[in-house]
Amino acid sequence: MPILPVATLLLFVAVVDGSPNSAVFEVQWASDLRLARPSKAMERLREPFDSALPFKNGEQRLAAKNCADLIAYRKSGFTPVSDRDAGIAQSLIVDCLAVKALYSATVPRESFLRAFHLDLHALELLPPNLAPIISDEDRQNVRSAAAKGMSWKQFDSSASASVQGESLAVISDDTRTTVKIYGRGDFNADGIDDLLVRVDTAAMHGTYRSSRLLLLTKTRRDGILRMIREFN
Repeated sequence: MPILPVATLLLFVAVVDGSPNSAVFEVQWASDLRLARPSKAMERLREPFDSALPFKNGEQRLAAKNCADLIAYRKSGFTPVSDRDAGIAQSLIVDCLAVKALYSATVPRESFLRAFHLDLHALELLPPNLAPIISDEDRQNVRSAAAKGMSWKQFDSSASASVQGESLAVISDDTRTTVKIYGRGDFNADGIDDLLVRVDTAAMHGTYRSSRLLLLTKTRRDGILRMIREFN
């Protein structure tokens, strides 16, 4: 299967069981992940980083040399040695977790995401979970808005979006958030098309940065997308 940039995801139409309108779906992933195909995900997780990242847990020290190490060390309670290493690890772990998720992704039987694109109208369809979450209060407000079925734009009317290549850049107050689709397929075994999304937020006049990997879906034609998982 040819590797396509996720921003150009296509819903292929073919003749299946005699019906010319049958939709044929495929698992898709971003070229950023440097993944040949999902079946090669375990090999990709063992590819060495450019530089090993030092981790600590009490007096114990270890070096994460690849994604497999990084995932395992974080799960075991190890933390990066320095703030600089923490920033690098936070960005890398999103790619690592995306590759791992794609390993178990399957071809969906149904999709309600055919018309969705990261365009200027995306804020009206994306859930508020993608908005910047800097404090516990922010997290509580986001959860409340999501529970009410609000969109990102309804939650934060000041947010403005622009398309930058395959990404959506969102400016809100003193933050800039970049959203990029990292994968598409059935990630939770319900037969319905999901989106694996990378979300990077940075303060425009400060040092705050965060990188998150979210799983979004849509189970009906109308309404907004909703978050069904945040990977960590």
